[in-house]
Amino acid sequence: ADLSGTLGQPVRAALAGAVSFAGRIAGVGVVVVDHGGRRTTYQPVVAEVGRGDIVSAGAVLGRLAWFG
Repeated sequence: ADLSGTLGQPVRAALAGAVSFAGRIAGVGVVVVDHGGRRTTYQPVVAEVGRGDIVSAGAVLGRLAWFG
């Protein structure tokens, strides 16, 4: 499901892991974090991380973007 909240608010990682994707899919900003056997996907997000970055739980991945 798409994230809800205030435009521009920080989007934080649910769990620690490695960013496996940060970019756009069909025009929507997406960040995927691999937690070793489990993944979380965040959208719509303007990413502040890149593929391969290691993030801790609660780390800012990007900012909530508009999706329409």
